[in-house]
Amino acid sequence: MTDCCPLCGGNFVSDEIILVPDNHLVLRGGLQVYLTPKQWELFAKLHAAKGRALSKGVLLDWIYQLEHDEPLPKIIDVFVMHVRRKIKPLGLQITTHYGFGFSLTFKGKSRVVKQAA
Repeated sequence: MTDCCPLCGGNFVSDEIILVPDNHLVLRGGLQVYLTPKQWELFAKLHAAKGRALSKGVLLDWIYQLEHDEPLPKIIDVFVMHVRRKIKPLGLQITTHYGFGFSLTFKGKSRVVKQAA
């Protein structure tokens, strides 16, 4: 089954996950979700890990790599909570690995695309 991309009008498979970094968008099954820049950094890092669990420390370092003031580690839990709520309608899930960190669980293919001109 194919759907039409709301950005470019092209076809994509309905269970395919499409990431649009320039817009911080995640598309799947005709639905689109906008993530804030920090939420996007978290999601993109988990997506790139392909199901492997990443520690809170790794995620914190990734999200705040260019900032001088380091936030409290608990902020990762807050970001995860917000991203979970946003991606749930897309059938995506962030799994908690207690005492360690998080992983992104999804089935199907995914790809990253540039913003349509």
